[in-house]
Amino acid sequence: MTRTATNTAPRNLGRRVLPRPGFAAWGRMIGRHRRLVLGLWLVAVLAGVPALSQLSDNLTAGGFEVPGSGSARVAALEKQALPQRFDRTSVLVVHSDRTTIDDPGYAAALTRVRAALAASPGVAEVSDPLTTRQVSPDRRTAVVEVGINEPQDAAYAHAPELQEAVDRALQGTPADGAMTGDAPFYAAFQETGSEDLATAERIVLPLVLAILLLALGSAVAALLPLALAGIAASVGLALISVLAANTTVNIFTQNLATMIAVGVGVDYALFVLRPFRRALAQGLTPQEAVGEALGNSGHGVLVSALTVVVALAGTQLVDVPAYRSMGLGAMIAVAVAAAAALTLFPAMLAMLGTRVNALRLPGRLGRRTYDDEPRAGRLRAVVGLPVRRPWWVVGATVALLALLALPALHLRLGTSGPDILAADAAPRVAAQRLADGFGAGRAGPLRVLVAAPSATGGRDAAPIAPDTRAGVERVARALSARLHTDPEVVDVAPPQIGADGRVAALTVATKHGPQSAQVIDLVHRLRATLPEVAGAGTTVLVGGEPAQNVDLNAQVGGSVPKVIALVLVLSFVLLMVAFRSLPIALKAVVTNLASVLAVYGVLVWVFQDGHGASLLGVQAPGYVEVFLPLFLFCILFGLSMDYEVFLLTAVRRAHLDGYSTKDAVVRAVTGTAGVIGPAAAIMIVVFGGFAFTTLIPIQAIGFGLAVAVLLDVSVVRLLLVPATLVLLGERNWWLPKWLAALLPPTPVKATVPDQGVPGGPPTAAGPEGLRRVAAPTDHTRPAVTTGATSPEP
Repeated sequence: MTRTATNTAPRNLGRRVLPRPGFAAWGRMIGRHRRLVLGLWLVAVLAGVPALSQLSDNLTAGGFEVPGSGSARVAALEKQALPQRFDRTSVLVVHSDRTTIDDPGYAAALTRVRAALAASPGVAEVSDPLTTRQVSPDRRTAVVEVGINEPQDAAYAHAPELQEAVDRALQGTPADGAMTGDAPFYAAFQETGSEDLATAERIVLPLVLAILLLALGSAVAALLPLALAGIAASVGLALISVLAANTTVNIFTQNLATMIAVGVGVDYALFVLRPFRRALAQGLTPQEAVGEALGNSGHGVLVSALTVVVALAGTQLVDVPAYRSMGLGAMIAVAVAAAAALTLFPAMLAMLGTRVNALRLPGRLGRRTYDDEPRAGRLRAVVGLPVRRPWWVVGATVALLALLALPALHLRLGTSGPDILAADAAPRVAAQRLADGFGAGRAGPLRVLVAAPSATGGRDAAPIAPDTRAGVERVARALSARLHTDPEVVDVAPPQIGADGRVAALTVATKHGPQSAQVIDLVHRLRATLPEVAGAGTTVLVGGEPAQNVDLNAQVGGSVPKVIALVLVLSFVLLMVAFRSLPIALKAVVTNLASVLAVYGVLVWVFQDGHGASLLGVQAPGYVEVFLPLFLFCILFGLSMDYEVFLLTAVRRAHLDGYSTKDAVVRAVTGTAGVIGPAAAIMIVVFGGFAFTTLIPIQAIGFGLAVAVLLDVSVVRLLLVPATLVLLGERNWWLPKWLAALLPPTPVKATVPDQGVPGGPPTAAGPEGLRRVAAPTDHTRPAVTTGATSPEP
């Protein structure tokens, strides 16, 4: 093949080190001040140790209430107006499969366990189920209420001790017992979360290290990305702990942030490490090589991280504290990982220099540095299909993604409560025994609250009656009578009257569980009809766990349009600015949206419908956690853009080097395979490892992210994206002149010409046989000839 005169490159055998702006200059500065950078990060890690040690104490199992909703108002009024004998109440469920409570052995065991609890730390009172009549109809299950007077942190810390006291007291008796309630649930959740992290580490770390060793051929090089990920995770979790000390942060955030920090941390490190090793092999000094590495990959790391953070910003539009905290925690994890990849990691590389290749593996594996010609040859054959048959490939891949997305059409949302814990966890066992002994609705009853106008701040409404207490009691009795007529209501407890007589609360047990469609319908029915029964001037609110689920579903569902709109618009703008192209930004948004919908379908198929769930050790609950779809949309949309950003950066650079769109696509796909392949495999392992843990929401997130990366790196990156790029041709780079004048110049520039250097532009015929053309004019900058020097990204 021949080239035009303007494409003639100087025949130097090495790459020239030029004073280049942007990320290359940043990298060289990091290299010069490497000791200072390492010292600052060491200070950050040490400063975060105290906060990190308090992380578990600062997190909460709550935060799913919707501010201003009916259920939240009930909770606030109850706390304010109703007498609270104890700071909190736990529940002991005693059960025997062999006998009833009338058996002297069972009765003696019950007396013994009540005495053991009364002597436990923080316990103020232990009820007698025979006195309170909290015995199941079959007389096999008894409910003991345990009043606790101590701060939340102490109650959470003592919860395992209370369960141990129960186990010791009932050992050798015909009964056994399980504690449930806020404190026992949190303690079990925390213990399960810690065990899940340990399980994930046992699964993930050996596999990640093996992949890194095979991909890099050196033990030192393989350990560096893991070190970066570990440091990023520890600093990120320390920041989350500080945040949790000042606001509500849900306990899910810890596992979620760890998962994401490790995944993207290793990912970003690999994108910097590979060009650094290549630059060292070309004879550059460590400082120059760091500049070269960030010049090649810094833009991709930054845009990728910004895309993920921008997508996760959508979680802040949902007015649910737990939801916002998980999104903010994930944003912190990504931001810290990116900051470490652009500062700490280059400093580590500059300090190590050529020692980054130390402790090589034996044989051919140890000779791997940056060349992947055999792999490139195989990939060139694969990517040749979308280049030759783009319409066919687009049709086939879109059909596949649509097929995978189909199960999402019958998505059903729910909230699991104790069901997210292991099957033998005490709070889950207690909740199940409550349901078996007293009915499914006993574990999550409704609370109907009646309030006089002054109790809720109303000024214009008429008072209930001259005698407010009598008026409240009269309305409460009327509501109780109305509730008893509903077929879904099993029992209504006597009203609990506030100290000032202006608030009354009714506890309503239902036939079905708090997640059931029947109880959800009941909540809507009661909210529509009970105010009419109470009459004008009276506030009637429906709360409790079932009503909170309804309010949570409404809040999340109502947030869907604005969250999706924000994520799509911000991602489009970010990509348009990064690549100075409208079609590229639009294509990336559409393809990633298709990928996210496909993951939704797979998630429903496994975690809702139960297909293949047993392979993950999951007992499919028949619904997807209410916060997962929208949260996963934000995080999946960002992470699915990850490899596409790196691929598009390489395509853009090759196109500016003078390659036609088709050849630029082939060159970019094959040239990025050595990094994207191992990076994707590691992400799949990291996320997939969490799919084999215990907590269902964490399992679902890990599984969904692993599927997303798998689809992105195979179907999307190898087939769909190349095919759409080829179909659009030179139109990929279209940008109106008026818009081009408003946007900043792209940091993606043409490559400095390099003859005979692996990875540089080819010589006349080109080692890859790719045709180069005159550098394009893309409405954003003057035409670039490959004979002229220009800054690298």
